[in-house]
Amino acid sequence: RLQRWDAEERLPFRSGFFDGVYSWGVIHHAEQPEKILREVYRILKPRGVFMGMLYGRHSLRAFRLWIRWALLAGRPWQSLGKVVADHMESPGTHSYTLGELRGLLRPYRRVEFLPWITPYDVKGIPPVLQGLFPACLGWFLAFRAWK
Repeated sequence: RLQRWDAEERLPFRSGFFDGVYSWGVIHHAEQPEKILREVYRILKPRGVFMGMLYGRHSLRAFRLWIRWALLAGRPWQSLGKVVADHMESPGTHSYTLGELRGLLRPYRRVEFLPWITPYDVKGIPPVLQGLFPACLGWFLAFRAWK
């Protein structure tokens, strides 16, 4: 049964209700992602798994946005986070460092991070050079976290 709820509010499920929660490319568009992450933790059963993805701030994609909207626009002092928030998809889009994501997922007993390079990161870069970039510079910070 498909349902739609505002995850920044309290979800209508008892604590420890779900075996797993999956969110791909959604939470970073919310006004208060931290609230959603706390709610996901609440509704997971012990040993439940949360699989998701948030945007990576220290990524090739974010750096390319910074070049266009900060450096070339004469505002090189603007941060990567500000440029992503102002110029990526929806106003206020959040992006995270791996350390920040680690902190957000601190309540979980085990977390695996799976960053990777996306087509957004290497657009316009010759294919022969695309493989030179390490996964840690990828736009997608995917993860699995076990409660």
